[in-house]
Amino acid sequence: MKNIKKILENKLFVKTLIADLISNFGDVVYYIALMTYVTLLPESDRKFAISLMTILGPIPGLLDFLLGYLGDKTKDKIRNILITLFIRTGLYLVLGFTMGFSPALWIVILAIIINLFASIVGIYENNLYPKITKNIISDEEREMFLAFRISTFSSSNIIFQALGGILILFISYQFLAFFNALTFFISALIIVSIKSSLRKAISKKPNEKLDSKLNNKLRDELNTELNNASTENKAEVEETKKKLNIKKMLTEQKHAFKSWFLIPETRICVIIWPFIIPLSNMITKLVVLMLGVHSSMMIVNSSFTISIIQIMYSLGALIGGYVAIKFFKNISITTLTRIETILNLLLFVALYYHQIYIMLVIIVITVIIGVGSDSKFDTIIMNGCDEDKLGVIFGGMGTYFTLGNLIFGIIFGTLISLVSLNTIILIAITMSALLVIYAWLIFKVPESKIESEINN
Repeated sequence: MKNIKKILENKLFVKTLIADLISNFGDVVYYIALMTYVTLLPESDRKFAISLMTILGPIPGLLDFLLGYLGDKTKDKIRNILITLFIRTGLYLVLGFTMGFSPALWIVILAIIINLFASIVGIYENNLYPKITKNIISDEEREMFLAFRISTFSSSNIIFQALGGILILFISYQFLAFFNALTFFISALIIVSIKSSLRKAISKKPNEKLDSKLNNKLRDELNTELNNASTENKAEVEETKKKLNIKKMLTEQKHAFKSWFLIPETRICVIIWPFIIPLSNMITKLVVLMLGVHSSMMIVNSSFTISIIQIMYSLGALIGGYVAIKFFKNISITTLTRIETILNLLLFVALYYHQIYIMLVIIVITVIIGVGSDSKFDTIIMNGCDEDKLGVIFGGMGTYFTLGNLIFGIIFGTLISLVSLNTIILIAITMSALLVIYAWLIFKVPESKIESEINN
């Protein structure tokens, strides 16, 4: 209770959290609606829609490193956060109007495209927040705040998922798209109400990390040359300046990769997560495909089954947030990741045998462990890296981990149309088993980590 009271006393943290919760409510309801909408299509159209979602879904993440760089370089972060919220409001208003038509594949394709653009805008917005978050939370309390944030999102998601499953029974898909647009608009209003305080928080720690002397010198020379150049030469000078900025961006990204890739504590995450994340992301899509084939996988109806799966993810994250604060503090991220590999294997085995209820239990336990490793990972990165490079760093991580989603998305998205679901699940089981073998028998804990554990 003492920790919770301390968190709630941070008004800026609480208000930004509320703004995120509101927009998340719309996203949660809309996701359930879209996945249920897909089940209304004929089997061939349903397979095509799931394949398209699987292949295109990871694309926004590939832009994460670029969006992270832009987030770091954005001077007025608060203004641009508001712009991103208004853009997504407009996108879902457009989708709301199109969903007034009868269910059809072209509407699902349009929804996927709109989600693609909305995700890109959302990733850019997320990369505007790290510096704000770091300045409104003290270093020693960061892991506690991040774990609380995850658990709060999860507890609210349990309610959101349940409400979403109920709303779909009584409200049209069109209204749900409009509802999603409304949540982004309300979030924007909340940010408007605290934008002055957020700007003050950012300005508390002035940027002490200046460009290198070489970049400063080159930039000054180019500016002087640009001012003195004739009209016909200015375009050439501007092009040179643009190349310098691109080169600088790539250099910063290279240093950002080095800054987190070589951290001993997170090394297993760098190796395992690009495989385990995309495998886990396949679960809901595979269940959607199975609902029309295996009645044993259905609980009440399609929308309720999808909702209950999402509720289990949220329940696991809720429990995991509080467990991470109390019990995971002294457990290494290596141990947590190893446990995740075993649970991921068991999850696909349960899916293969159509044991939906066992799957739900495994999902909860998996997410509990995952929240612990996620909060540790973010804390290690935030505490160990330059705050003015956090957008590039987190953006680079997003791109790196998304590569796995893209590769797996293309592979599984193609396989969905070529082979049976059982074959796809068996492939997933094989890959999960290989991850278990590597994590437990092959991977060696870095020496610095071993020494620190012995000292503790």
